[in-house]
Amino acid sequence: MENPNMNPETLQKLESTSVHAKAALDATAEAAKQVSEAVRQHAKTAYEVSKEHLTAAAKDLSDAANFAVKDLRGQALEAWTAAADQAKNFQTRTEEYIRTKPLQAVAVAFAFGVILGFLARR
Repeated sequence: MENPNMNPETLQKLESTSVHAKAALDATAEAAKQVSEAVRQHAKTAYEVSKEHLTAAAKDLSDAANFAVKDLRGQALEAWTAAADQAKNFQTRTEEYIRTKPLQAVAVAFAFGVILGFLARR
């Protein structure tokens, strides 16, 4: 791009400007690389921290679910035991009633059968 009609001082200034512009471009590219590396490092750190927190949250949730299952299992066992005790108690009282009042028990059973038969016909 040298123009023979240009002043040598102007040519020198243009060349100096070109050198400075290239140096500024190189410095900008280097700064962009450094920023990119810093962003990558921060993103990696944020990912690792998030991963640790999510792992801890998953473990806490699992522990809470296990505690809830154990608690519900205990409640179900208590309810089952209470129902079994009530059924056994009812059976014992029924057997005792039949032993002490056999004619009334047969009459009640007969009446119950008649009512069920009547309802079944409809």
